[in-house]
Formats: sequence, C-alpha cells, structure tokens
Amino acid sequence: MAFGQIAWADTPLPAGIYRVEPPLGNTDPPLPPDVRNFTIQIHRNAPAVRPDAVYALLARQTTESRTYPAWQVLLAPSAAAPKPSRTPDQGCTGYGFNDSGESDGICRNHAFKLNAGADGKSFTIDGYDQTQQLPPTYIEDKEPPSPQKIGAAALFGFNPNGHYIDSTEITHVQSRFTLQAPLDIQRILQLKRPVPLYPGRGATFPDEILDAGAQVGILHTDSQWMAVVRLKPDGSIVRGWLDRDTMDELRWIDQDATTGNFRFRVAFDAAGPEYDTERPAVAIEVRDASTGKRLQVFRDFYSESQEPSAKALELVDANFDGHPDLSIFGSSGGAGPNSSTNFFLFNPTTREFAYDAALSDLTQISIDPKSKTIFSASRGSCCSHYSSTWRYIQGRLTEVGNWSEEYTADGRWIEESTCKLSRGKMRCKFKRHRRKN
Repeated sequence: MAFGQIAWADTPLPAGIYRVEPPLGNTDPPLPPDVRNFTIQIHRNAPAVRPDAVYALLARQTTESRTYPAWQVLLAPSAAAPKPSRTPDQGCTGYGFNDSGESDGICRNHAFKLNAGADGKSFTIDGYDQTQQLPPTYIEDKEPPSPQKIGAAALFGFNPNGHYIDSTEITHVQSRFTLQAPLDIQRILQLKRPVPLYPGRGATFPDEILDAGAQVGILHTDSQWMAVVRLKPDGSIVRGWLDRDTMDELRWIDQDATTGNFRFRVAFDAAGPEYDTERPAVAIEVRDASTGKRLQVFRDFYSESQEPSAKALELVDANFDGHPDLSIFGSSGGAGPNSSTNFFLFNPTTREFAYDAALSDLTQISIDPKSKTIFSASRGSCCSHYSSTWRYIQGRLTEVGNWSEEYTADGRWIEESTCKLSRGKMRCKFKRHRRKN
C-alpha cells in the first residue's frame, strides 16, 4: 500500500491548504398528517471539527514509518474567540488518520473517519450520527372528538382534542474541506519547547520565537534543519526554518572513541523525570579533530534508552576496508535476543560517514576481522532459530550462508535447513530429526 495518496480513493488527494466549508443548513420537516404512532425524524448538521475553523493543512506521510499517522489535518488558529460547539473534541487543533482513513494520532479520543472526495480535491471528516429523543409534539385534531373518544379520554385521562407525536433528532457530524493550494507537507509537528523560526537555512537571527505547543507543517528535513510552514487564520502561510539543535532538550557527551582526524559527541534526550537515568541517544556529531568544527551530524536513527555515557559510540571496521566506522546501540530486541546496532560507515573518497541500513538491519551481529566475516542471529520464538553469514563481495554486503531450525507443531521433530552461496546461487540442504528430550 503506497503512501502519498489515500488508498481507497480513485484519485490522489494532494497535501496542501484546504478551506473548511460550513455545514449544510438545517431544514425542519413538515408536520405529518393526522396519524397515530408516528415518529418525526428531525435532521441537523453539525461540524466535526472546531466550528470557527476556516482553513486547514492536510499533511501526508511520505515514508512507511509508523511513528506518525499517515494523514494529518491541522486547523488554522482562530482569528476570534471560538464559538461553542456540541460536537466532541471542539477544542482540538488537528486530527490524525491511518492509511485507511480511521482515527489515529492527533485528537483520537473520538471516532472520526476521513473520506476522500471523488474529485480528488476535497475530503470530509465524519463522526458518528448523534441521536436524541425530543419531547413529544402535540397536534390539535382537525375534527371535533367523537362521543366515544370523549368517554375514553375521561376514563384514561388524555386530551380528546389532539394527540402527541414522538420526535427524534438526528445530528449528522461532518466537516467538508476543499483544496485551495497544493503544498507538499510531509507531516505535522507539535513543538515541545519554544523554538526560534529562522528566515533561511543557516540564518543567524530568527524572525520570531514559536511557543511551546505550536504546530507547524514540515516541508523538508535534514540532519540539521527543518523547513516548515505555519498556517495563519486567513489561510496564508509563514515559511521558515527550525534549527534541530534547539528543538529538543539535549545532553551532549564527548565520546572516548576518537580517530586521528575526528572527534565525536553523542546527544541524549534530556527531557523527562530526573529519576529516569536511562535516556535514548538521538544524535551523533562528527567534529574535526584539529579545529573542533562540526562536520556532520546524524539524527533519526532508533536507539533504545541507555545510561548516558562517553562509551556509547564505538569504532569498528565493519566493512573491512581499513578505515574505522561508527556503531551505536540500536534495539534490545525485546524479550528475545534480536538486538540491533546502528552502523555509520566511513567513505574514504568523500571523507564522510553515512548510515548503512543493510548492516544496521542485521540482528545480534558479530564481526570477525580475521575472516572478514559478519555473523547475524535471531530467534522467532522458543522453537525457531536462525543465523546467517555475510561478507563484502565487490564492496557489497552479501549473504554467503544461513542456517535455521524449527520445531514441528507437536514438538517431536526438528526441521533444519543449511544454505551456502555457490556460484552466485544459494544452495540448501534440509533434514529432519527427532527432538531429544
């Protein structure tokens, strides 16, 4: 399922600036004819989003990461005091939806659905219909009551000159959005702390300071800067840049690992309670050993919490080219031994480090410099084990063998597979043997 368009729509729904259309008007139905046991259904329309909202940003996630909802709607701030609303989440500033359009993320306390319009330039946010029973409506009879009705009214205590009709009010909760200007917004970000908004990438003086809790749309991100937009009440936008060093509370620690040309620092997330001594590593800085100038910075890698330390970063020649590479803890793998490590390989041509996804995706990794071999292992459960062997062939990480074993459902047998790379193809042998008690 591809991101970038809503999967259930026939045409792509572009990210950008949308106008929030007012709800359809309400029309009271005419009173029914003189019939008994009839229920009037009165239909009303109410906005699903904040009733004073006029403009909104629609953001679409452009990667397969599940960190953020696939689709996000951010309402523009109100130019006036908000009007009262009978709908849920009336104070909500935005909404998040998964790739099926169901509520996910921002303001998910109530069930909403995002539905794309057939024209590819509009959508609706729909909530559940709200139904309530209204007081009965009294209707005067056109004809005078008969003697029998008068007698029955005296006996049972009702008015012989008219009758009551039950009424049910059904409120349809929906807000409609129409495209005003496409804009490639990747996602919505809520700031954790006051952050300067700069007029350009690398600028020294900010245009303004955005308050903590402010929300912006992200247009572009690199390791140091974010290009963002802020939506104004009139639908116009303010563009700017955020320095990622200022966006989080960080604790930078110089690392013991050094080379003749480089020094390194690791930033740990310093937000949170003081008693929580373990913090995730969120950035790695590469500095010139002579001048101290920042040469590179890495972010957006996953690293579980650990004790902040000067030994968090390690040097290892992971690709056996004679140049030290960087590694830092990734994931513990939960209850199993499927731990991971983040690797940043040094390129002697560019004299820069680069994150290596292929190597970082291997679990429970061990590197043997003598045989220039990399080993990986994993466990699927108590009864499923896997290992693989890798080498660099013509500069490319290549699997040269693997082994696996798995218990049968009755637990009496072990099915084992052994594979080796031969003449460019993986050739495997299988055997089955009884499990020893």
